Amino acid sequence: MRPMTKLTKLPFFDVFTELRKAGFPLGIDDYLLLPKAFEAGFGLPDRAALQRLCQLLWVKSEDERAKFNSCFDKWQPSFSEEDVKKELPHPEPTFSEEPIPPPQKPEPKSSTPSEPPIDEPAKPVIEPTEPVAEPEPQPSGAMPGAYQVALHKRVEQWIKGKEYDYYLGENYLPMTERQIEQNWRYLRRPIRQGPPVELDVEATVAQIAEQGFLLKPVLVPRRLHRLKLVLLLDHDGSMMPFHPYLRRLKQTVLSDKRHQIYYFRNCPVGVLYNVKAQEPQDLEKVLLSFHASDTAMLIFSDAGAARGGFNSERIKDTLTFLQKLRQRVGRLVWLNPVPPERWANSSAEEIEQAVPMFYFDQAGMLAAINTLKG
Repeated sequence: MRPMTKLTKLPFFDVFTELRKAGFPLGIDDYLLLPKAFEAGFGLPDRAALQRLCQLLWVKSEDERAKFNSCFDKWQPSFSEEDVKKELPHPEPTFSEEPIPPPQKPEPKSSTPSEPPIDEPAKPVIEPTEPVAEPEPQPSGAMPGAYQVALHKRVEQWIKGKEYDYYLGENYLPMTERQIEQNWRYLRRPIRQGPPVELDVEATVAQIAEQGFLLKPVLVPRRLHRLKLVLLLDHDGSMMPFHPYLRRLKQTVLSDKRHQIYYFRNCPVGVLYNVKAQEPQDLEKVLLSFHASDTAMLIFSDAGAARGGFNSERIKDTLTFLQKLRQRVGRLVWLNPVPPERWANSSAEEIEQAVPMFYFDQAGMLAAINTLKG
C-alpha cells in the first residue's frame, strides 16, 4: 500500500489551469494528451518546442492563440535552481592533458642531501579544474541546458508513474478491493436444476406423517449457483476521473469466468466493447446471449451527474436501452460514482426513476447486490 504523499506538481499543469480560467474548453482528457506527446519525444528539445506542442493540442483559434501566448510568456518551470542541481549529475573533476612521465627507479639514499640535477624537468602537478557554473534561467527563448535536463527527468518520472500530485492510497477510494470482493461473494442466487439426487428432509418427514411409513424418500435437484453477472462500464468522457473505480471493479470480476464485462460511452447505442476481445460487438446480438433466468446486470456510470447537465437525448436513449434489457435480464441495478446530492437537475435524476440507482460506497454496493439477488 502506497501512502498518500504530496510530491512535485504535474508538468505544465499550472499553465493548463490558467487556460481553463481564461475560458478554454479543456478537460482532463485534453491534458492527458500532453504526457502521450512527451512519451513520443515531442515538446522536449527547448521552450519553443514545448510552446508549439501545447498550441497544437489546445489552441483552436487566433483569439485563443493570443491568450495562450500571454499565459505561456508568464510561465516559469515548476522546479527551482536547487532542484536542477540535485537532479543533474555532479560534474567529475577534469585533469591536465600533459602526459604523465613513466615511473623512475628510486636512487639510493645518501647520508648527505643532494640537489636534483639542473637539467631534470620538474614533475607536472595534476590539479582538478573548477566545474563550470550553469547559466541563470531565462523566462523565454531557448531553454538552458540545465533546465532542459531537469524537464526531461521530471517528464520521464511522470510517464513512469513515479510522481503525481498525490498518490491514491488503498483507503482513498470509497471501497477497497477487498471490500468489493467480499460483496461479490454475496451475489448468489441458487437454482435447483438437474436430476433429483438430494434428499428433501421436510418433504420426506411430511410424507411419513401422512402415510404412516416410509415408502420412498423425496429427492430434489441440487442447488446450483448459475447466476451470471454482466458488468457494463461507462469508460469515456466524464467518466475518465473515475477510471481507478473501473479498474478495481474489473479486476475483482475477471477472476470468475462466468461473468462478462463490456464498455460503453454515455449510453449503449449500437455496439458494446467486450473487455476481453477489445472489439466492438453488435448490441442486439449481445442481448440475445442473455437469459432472464440466470443473468443479472450492473451498470456503472455517472448518468450525466458528473458534469451536472440535463441531456434529453441521452435520457431517451438510456430509457430505450433499459427497456430492451428488461426483456433479457432478470435483475438490473445502476451504481453511480457521483454522490446523490449531485443527481438533482441532471440526467441522472430522470434515469434514477427508471432503474434502481445506488451510490458507489459500501452501503450502496451492498444494497445493489441485495437487489440483484432478489
